[in-house]
Order: sequence, then structure tokens, then C-alpha cells
Amino acid sequence: MARVWHNCGNRSVALRAAVLAAGMLLGCTGVAGAFACNPCITLDNSIVGTGTLGVSGLNTTIPSSLGALRGANLFHSFALFNVPTGGMATFTRSTTTPQNTVSNIIARVTGGQSTIDGVLAVNSTALTGFLGNPSLYLINPSGVIFGANARLSVPGSFHVSTADYLRLGDCAPSCVQFSARPVTPDVSSLAPAAFGFLGPTPAAVSITQGVATTASLQVPTSSATVTRVLSVVGGPIAITGPGALRDAVTPPQTNASTVVAPRGRVQIVSVASAGEAVMTALPDINVDSFTALGRIDISGRAVIDASGAGSGTVLIRAGRLVMDNASILANTMGNAAGAARAVNLVVKGPMELTNGATVRAETFGAAGLGGDISATVGSLSLTGGSNISRTSQSFNFAVDATGAPTPTGGVTVDATGGTITISGTNSGLFSTTFSEYLSGVTVKASSVAMSDRGTMSSVAQFDGLSGNISVNTGTLTATGGATIFSSALSDASAGGISVIADSVSLSGRDPLNGSNSSGIFSGSRIISGPPGAVSLNVGSLRVTDGAKIESGSEVSLQGGSVTVVAREPIVISDGGGITSQTARQNVGPVTISAPALTIDNGLLKASTRDSGKAGDIVVTLDKTLLVTNGGQIQSNTINTNPTGGGAGGNVTISAGESVSLAGAASGIFSTTDNGGNAGRIIATTPSLTLSDGAKVSVNTTGGGAAGDIALNVGNLTLGGGARIDSGTQAGGRGGTVTIGPRDSVAPSLAMSDGAKISVNTQGAGPAGDITLDLSTLTVAGGARIDSGTQAGGPGGTVRINAGQSVSLAGAASGVFSTADGSGNAGTITVTTPALTLGDGAKMSVTTQGGGAAGDIVATLGKTLSVTNGGQIQSNTTNIDPNSGGAGGNVTITANGSMALAGAASGIFSTTDNSGNAGRITATTPSLTLSDGAKISVTTQGKGAAGDIELKVGTLTLAGGARIDSGTSGAGPGGQVTITAAGPVKIAGAAVSSNATASGDGGNVTIKTPEMALTEHATISATSTGTPDANAGNIAVVIGNSLRIQNSAITTSATTADGGNISITTTGSQLYLLNGKITTSVQSGLGQGGNIIIGSNGHPVEFVILNGSEIRADAFGGPGGNIDIFAGTFLTTSSILSASSALGVPGTIGIQAGVTDVSSSVSQLPESVLQASTLLRAACATRLAGGQSSSLVVSGREGLPAEPGGVLPSPLVTEGPSL
Repeated sequence: MARVWHNCGNRSVALRAAVLAAGMLLGCTGVAGAFACNPCITLDNSIVGTGTLGVSGLNTTIPSSLGALRGANLFHSFALFNVPTGGMATFTRSTTTPQNTVSNIIARVTGGQSTIDGVLAVNSTALTGFLGNPSLYLINPSGVIFGANARLSVPGSFHVSTADYLRLGDCAPSCVQFSARPVTPDVSSLAPAAFGFLGPTPAAVSITQGVATTASLQVPTSSATVTRVLSVVGGPIAITGPGALRDAVTPPQTNASTVVAPRGRVQIVSVASAGEAVMTALPDINVDSFTALGRIDISGRAVIDASGAGSGTVLIRAGRLVMDNASILANTMGNAAGAARAVNLVVKGPMELTNGATVRAETFGAAGLGGDISATVGSLSLTGGSNISRTSQSFNFAVDATGAPTPTGGVTVDATGGTITISGTNSGLFSTTFSEYLSGVTVKASSVAMSDRGTMSSVAQFDGLSGNISVNTGTLTATGGATIFSSALSDASAGGISVIADSVSLSGRDPLNGSNSSGIFSGSRIISGPPGAVSLNVGSLRVTDGAKIESGSEVSLQGGSVTVVAREPIVISDGGGITSQTARQNVGPVTISAPALTIDNGLLKASTRDSGKAGDIVVTLDKTLLVTNGGQIQSNTINTNPTGGGAGGNVTISAGESVSLAGAASGIFSTTDNGGNAGRIIATTPSLTLSDGAKVSVNTTGGGAAGDIALNVGNLTLGGGARIDSGTQAGGRGGTVTIGPRDSVAPSLAMSDGAKISVNTQGAGPAGDITLDLSTLTVAGGARIDSGTQAGGPGGTVRINAGQSVSLAGAASGVFSTADGSGNAGTITVTTPALTLGDGAKMSVTTQGGGAAGDIVATLGKTLSVTNGGQIQSNTTNIDPNSGGAGGNVTITANGSMALAGAASGIFSTTDNSGNAGRITATTPSLTLSDGAKISVTTQGKGAAGDIELKVGTLTLAGGARIDSGTSGAGPGGQVTITAAGPVKIAGAAVSSNATASGDGGNVTIKTPEMALTEHATISATSTGTPDANAGNIAVVIGNSLRIQNSAITTSATTADGGNISITTTGSQLYLLNGKITTSVQSGLGQGGNIIIGSNGHPVEFVILNGSEIRADAFGGPGGNIDIFAGTFLTTSSILSASSALGVPGTIGIQAGVTDVSSSVSQLPESVLQASTLLRAACATRLAGGQSSSLVVSGREGLPAEPGGVLPSPLVTEGPSL
């Protein structure tokens, strides 16, 4: 090898600094070839000793006699100090120096830069060397270069520095500066205490590699009692590889520069101003006196290593630290404990790691406990797979006095005021344990930016307890699969994660594996032990584009908790989520507190997949909750075993202003598909809106009960197919839906566009109830309130209490209770001042199976209005006519009035199977039916039609309205009973009972003070069915009068017996004008019905027939009987008939005091009356009261105009009236 000779003593300080700082390894660095020098080492004669340097070829021996011995300090001063390639410089003991007296060999260089490309040694042999393992100090303010062949062979510590002086003593009370610039002769027995720098640009230290060889600085291995230190203190420091720091004998393992102090301490300090780097008793070096620190570059697989049987410590102090494909190691290789601070980095400016650079403290021994890593930096950048990692592979716990595990190490990064950037696969901050309890990862920074799979993690394996992760920052962002996670494998336990930040933004997924999300995780995606709690205390939070915040996982054995407290609105969107979940044991709660929360195609979830209980979700918001575009809040418990499993968690939401749920699949859910009960959903807010298919839902598909829904709101609006429902699909009980007041103020509920509130059971379990405590309820546009059972479980009750009104409008809109299986349907109860049904809306109880339909009970403070096809109905239907549940009863009480108007409008009770139809009972001061409206009970099967009972003040039927009871099957028709305290007016309307098959028709009973039938009105009981289907009876009880004009009261039968008609009264008159009271049998052998008017004990005062008929006729059977009991019976152009076409006619019996006034003459009085006395006063009296009078003279009808004359015809008027 060609040797290049250099005289390095005359290069200017400024040039040397510039060259070293730029890494331009020229001149004495020997980059162009092997380094040579002549002379290599010379004395500056500032310290006068005896003897000479021993030079032998490339080797130089430096005897102690050339220096000055003060106590345990041996001082040397050199003009030049270089070691050529292949050479060696050895400090040795002169015979005049006692062997055990020297602890520190202190050498300064005053004449220029030093280049060391050979071995720097201290002789520690037994005969000629120093005993006691002295330390070596090399001070050169002009700079020091360690070439590719540099080695150390020293028994103790080694310190190299470009300081201007070495301070001896702590200056309390005294100290001495051993100065290289300016050169002073001061020496002292005081121990070295500090490296002093006088100028703003200290010279550099360079440790560099060659093409095939590496620089290696290594001190001997430390022990439990002796710590050896390797210090590099100067201006810019460059450690470049390939190379490794080793001893002088062992060949390089890798082609990388190394600085090694096995189990000892490596101190690397770069300064950029005047000041002192003070060595302390603790494993520390104080640089507080410097106004600026310098740059340290470590690259090219260079290694700084303090590893050993028990780890040592690496201390770095710099203004900037750049690591490129380099390592800092402080590993514990044996069973001894590692240092409390394995790696301690203080970098005032940026710390940058790239291309796989690493700072690592690992434990490999079976019982060793590793130390921690701490970095206090201006900013930190970890890219290209670079990381700071603390790993323990030991199997030993540190415990406190109580036996509880205590933290043994972790990773701490303090970049207060700066930024932490983590980007790239394998880039990050890592804390891993196999059995220890670690401190985890602690981070402080003004901002933390993580991207492209960057990671911050604390992991426990086997029986370990992973430490917590704590992040305190102004801004935290994680994108592209970047994660903060604490996980545990096997039976290990994961630590918690705490984030305190002004702003947190998590977004995106792993670009290499789209199933992995960016975010914050505690737990494991494999098999794991219990996760720790996740806690965020933030200003704002955004979790978007598939990112997650998660405690536990679908395979975690236990679940943790997630707590988020935010000072600004939270956004979870585009597949983002906040979840707590477990595969087996209980899940911790998810707690959110913020001014507002938006979940836009995002997820807030607590779930368990096995026997554990799902966690609760608690959301407390000052203002608003918005859930849209498939966003969900859900608490789930899932298990393949339907009889066993954990309970679902509760969902509790409180929003100070409003809650809005919008979009298909959006909503709030609590579900269980095993034996566990689903959790409750509780929402409290002034305004709750559900639209476009959104849901609030509790559901069970297993043996567990569905949870309840309780909505405490001011106003509730449902539209666009939105749903609030509780369901059970197996043996579990359905949950209850309760909507009630917030702050004691009853809410309004508006439902439209197919919205639905429902409780439903599809299994043996009972459906839950619906309870609405409102001010107003509006249901329109196909919206529904529905309680249903589709199997053996009973349906739930619907209770509506509205302080102002209930309005149902629109086809398919309404309130429904149904039973499709063997279970009974639930009851509908409505309490409100005003109930309105219109435009095809319904209030309905229905059974389509073996179960009975529920009842409808409406208690109305004022009015009922049913118009335009609105219906209140109780139905029972079944494809099997031999089976079926009974219909429900309809009971309505309205303290003001009831008005039913419009074709298809009305109140109905029907059955088409063997089940009996329900009763209809209505109680009100005023009942009006018009324009085709109906109150109807019918049967089409074996079951009996229900009864109708009307208790009214007044009853008005007009315009084709009907009250009827019908049977078109084997079941009998229902009874119609009308009890009126006031008039009954039937105009162009009907009250009827009909039988069209084999069932008997029902009876009609009307009790009223007075009744008027006009405009072809009818009260009828008919049978058009088989001979066994007898027509029903009609009973009318009149207090004052019954008037029938162009109308009829009739019973008829096609072949069966006709029904009876009974009219009784305690009043004055029955008047028929072109009216009919008839019973008839049209064919067959049926007996005509009887007609009874009045009674022997209570005859009608006047019975007047004018162009009317009273008939009781039959065909093959005997005619019916007619019995009339009256005070006066008058008839004109009328017919009374009790005939039979083929059979025996019936009888007609009239018992009346007066039967025909036309055949009797009364004696007139003989006295003459003065008309003026009779009429004047009466007319005057009327005129005085503002009334007009008239006198009409007409024929006397009953008397001839003159003896022998004929009777005059009655006056003919248009439209005779009553």
C-alpha cells in the first residue's frame, strides 16, 4: 500500500473546522490512501519531564516520565499527536511512577489537528504498565480524526474532546483548568470535571470508515462495580460507516464504524458555543452553559453501542442529530439489570433518523431487566424504517414492596415546541416485552405527524404487561396505515393509550394491506390478553377514511375502554370508527364528551363476540349529534350459541341542542344474537330527527332479551322511512320503546314518508311495548306505529298519551298491533284531547293466526274525527277457517264529540276465521257519521261478529253512513246497541244487522228520547243466507217520539225466520209518513217476524200512519204477528198486513183508545165566543215580542162542509214533512 505522508501541525483551525464539518475527509484523514505522518507525536515542552519518546517504526511509546504526576492524575502535553495507519501510540509507565497511583492519563495537543489511524493504547501489563485501569483523556482544540484503522486498547475509560481545556475539580472551593488553548502549565490532583470551550466554533471529531476497514473505538467491558466511559466531546461530530467499534484484536463483524463501551457509558456531545460540558456523578453530562449545541452525524451502518451483560448507557447531547442507516444500542445480554437510562438523548434541534437507523435498548437474558430510552429533542423525524425501540425478552418481573409489578423501562420522547414525524414501514417508537411490565411510550411535542405505516407501539407477549402509551401534543395526525397501538399476545396484558392534544386527525388505511386502518389501537388482531384503556383529551378530533380508535378487537380475550373528551366538534366519517370490542370477556365502555359529534359513514361501537358483556356507549354533547350516510352507533353481542352469551351494552346519548340521524343504515343500534340481553338505548335532547331510512333499533336474535329504547326529547321527527324499533327473533323478550318528556316538557312527535316506530317478535319471546308520552303526535305519508308478533310470542302494547292531539293521515299511515302467529297481539291505548284519522290512515289491531288481536282503547278529552277513509279497526283473519284468534275490542270515549265522514271511513271489527270479532264501544256526547262512514262488526268465518255499543248524547247518521253488524259465515252477527241521551237522527243512512251465510244475524237495539228516520234511512236486520241463518231482531226504545219519513225499520229473511221488531216508549208518538215497519220472509218455510209497538203497560200515546206500512209477512211459514198498543191510533192510506203466501197468516192486534176520529161526532158548545177577545190579545202579545202572527182557515176534514156533503181531500203540499 502506498503511504501518503502528511504534516498535520500547520493547518489552520478555521480550515480544519470547515473540512471536518463538511465531512471532507482530506489531508490527515487519509481517505485517498493509508495515513502516514513524520513526525507523528511531538512534545510542546509546556510540561517538563524526563526521558524521550520511544519511536520504533510506526509505533511510539510515551513514558509517564515525560508527563507530570499530580495525585492520581498523569498530565501530558503534545505539540503533535497522530497515529499512522498500522502504527500504535502507547502510554506506558516509567519505573519512577508507582503502578497503582495513576487513575487518569490526561493528554492535550496544542499544535494542530490529530489523526489516529492506528491503535491508541495504555499499557496495563503487570510489569511495565499501569495498574488500576486508568482512564485516558485526549484533548485537542484543533480537531480529532479517527481513521478507518483506528482502534483503542485502554484498560479504563476513554475521553476524546476538542475542548480548549479540561477543568479539574468542581470549583467548590477550587478548580484548575488544564488548557490546550491558551497553553497553561496548570496541573492538579483534582479529578476531571468538565470539558471547557472558549469559542463559538469548536473543532470537529470524525470517526470514519475505509473501503475495507472500519474505525472502532471500544473501551473494556464494565462490571457491576466499575463503569467505563467512552466520551466524544467536541464541535461537529461525524461517525460514518461501514464500521464497528471493537477491541484491537477481534476482527470486524460488519463493515461499520463503532463506538463501544460494553456495559459502560458512551457519551457523545457536540457543542457550538462557549461553555462547559460537565461530567456528573449520575450517568449524565451537563451542557446547560452552552447557548448552542452542534451537529452529530452517524451514518453508513455505524454503531454506537453500550450493550453488555447488563446494559450500559448512551448519552448524546447535540443541537442536531442525524442518523442514516446507523444504530445506537444499549442492550442487556445477560441476567443483570440494564441501566435505568439505557439511552439518553438531548438534541436541542432536529433529530433525524432515516434508512433503517435505530436507537435500541433490548434485553435478551432470561432474567435481565432492560433500561429505558429517553430523547429530549427540538424535533424528531423517523423515516425509511427508522425507529427507537425498547425490547425485553427476559422473563422476570420487577416488583415493589407489595409484590406488584413496577415499570422497568420504556421509550420517552420530549419534543416540546417541535414536531415528531414518523413515516414508512417499520418506522416508529416501539416498546416490547415478553414478561416485564414496561413504562411503554411517552411522547410530548407541538405536533406529531405519522404516515405510511409509521408506528408508535407498546407490545406485551407471553406473560408481560405492556406499558402505557402517552402522547401529549398540539396536533396529532396519522395517515396511510400509521398506528399508535398497545397490544398483548397470549395471556399478556396491553397497556393503555392516552392522547392529550389540541387537534387529532386520523385517516386512511395501510397502502399495502387495505384491511389495516390508520389509528389508535389497544389490543391485538391476533389472540390477545386484555387491552388497556384508550383515552383522548383533545381540542378537535377527526377519524376519517377508514381510520379507527379501538380498544380490544374481534379476537381479543378481553375488552378495554375508550374515552374521548373534546373541546371542539368530533367528526367520524368515511369508514372511520371508534370501537371497544372483545372476543370473550367484558368490554369496557366507549365514552364521548364534546360540543358536537358527526358520524358520516362512520362507526361508534362497543361489542363482544362471546360470553362477555358488550361495553356501554355514553355520548354527552353540548350541542348536536349528526349521524348520516350509513353512520352508526352500536352496542352488539354476538355468539353462535343462542342460549349463552354476554349481554349487550347500553347506549346513552345526551345532546344539548339536537340529534339528527339520516340515511339508509344510519342509526343507533343495540343487538344480541345469543343468550345475552341486548343493551338499552337512551337519548335525551330537545330535538331528535330521523330521516331517509335512519334507525334507532334494539334487537335480539337469540334467547336474550332485546334492550329498551327511551327517548327523552322536546321534539321528535321521523321521515323518509326512518325507524325506531325493538325486535326479538327467538325466545328473548322484545324491548320497550318509550318516548317521553325532556325536562318535564312533553315532546311533539311528527312521523311521515314511511317512518315507523315498532316493537316486534318473530319467536316465542314477547314483543316489547311502545309508550309515547307527548304533547302532539302526527303520523302521515305511510308512517306507522306498530306492535307485532309473528310466532308464539305475544305482541306488545302501544300506549299513546298526547296532551294536545293525535293526528293520523295518509294511506298506510297509522297505529297498528298485529299477531301473525299463535301469540296474541298487543293492545293500543290512546289518551289525548283530540284524535284525528284521515286520508286512509288506520288505527288497527289484527290477528292472522291463532293469537288474539289486541284491543284499541281511546280516551279523548274532546273530539274524534275520522275522515276520507280513515279507519279504526280490529281484525282477525286466517287462511284456516277452523282456527284463528279472537278479534280485539275497540273502546272509544270522547268527552266532546265523534265525527266520522267519508266512504271507507269508520270503526270496524271483523273476523274471517273461527275467532270471534271484537266489540266496538263508543261513548260520547255527540256522534256523527256522514258521507258513507261506518261503524261495523262483521264475521266471515265460524267466529261470532263483535257487538257494537254506542253510548251517546246525540247521534246523527247521514249521507249513506252505516252502523252495521254482519255475518257472511257460520258465526252469528254481532249485536248493535245504541243508547242516546238525546235525539237520534238518521237521514239517508242505515243501522243494520245482516246475515248472508249460515250464521244468525245480530240484534239491533236503540234507546233514545227521540229518533227521526228520513231520506230513505233504514234500521234493518236481514238474513239472505241458509234456512238456519235467522235475521236479527230490532228493538227501539223511545222516550218521546219516533218519526219515520220515507224510511223504514225492517227485518227480512230469504228462507230463515224473520227478525222481530219491538218499539216501546214511555213518550207521546210514533209517526210514519210514507214510512215502513216490516218483517218479511221471502221464501222457504221461515216464520215472519213479529212487530210489537208499545206495550200493554206503556202504550204509545199517538201512533200515526200516513201513506205508510206495517207488515209482518211470510212465504211458506206462518206470518208474523202485529201488536200495537196506543192511546190513539190514526192511519191514512196505510197498510197493516200479517200475511203468508203459503202458510198461516199472522194476527194483527191494535189496542187503542181512539182508532179512527173520522167516524165520530162531538157536541159543540152552545156559547158564542168573541174572536177579538181570543185573537187580539194573543196577537198583540206576540207582536210585542217581535213575532208575526197568521190565521189560516181550511177544511175541517173530519166533518162534512154541510150535512150530506163529502169529506174534503187532505191538502197536497210539495214534500210533506214532519
